[in-house]
Amino acid sequence: VNSVLIKKLKDIGMKEMQEISRALSTDRTLIVFFSVSDKVYVFCSAGDQTKTNAGELAKRLCTELNGKGGGTKTIGQGLGNDKDKVDGLIKKLREEFI
Repeated sequence: VNSVLIKKLKDIGMKEMQEISRALSTDRTLIVFFSVSDKVYVFCSAGDQTKTNAGELAKRLCTELNGKGGGTKTIGQGLGNDKDKVDGLIKKLREEFI
């Protein structure tokens, strides 16, 4: 992975997260967005050269947030219920990927 972006957003919908990701994505980019509103919306994008499966990552993150997620090798998304765990999860992700 050459480029990693892990970001907590507020009140941004899945469509907007997809558009931002599309604008920033490359084959070497891993992007993880958490949008916190009534629930936690999770969006992951992994370029082909990152060796990360975005669908599996989204599933793992959403499970930790008491929700469900999944997707494909390059795009993952889902929903979590436990907003209080987002900051700790971001810290763990940064330790893992940065």
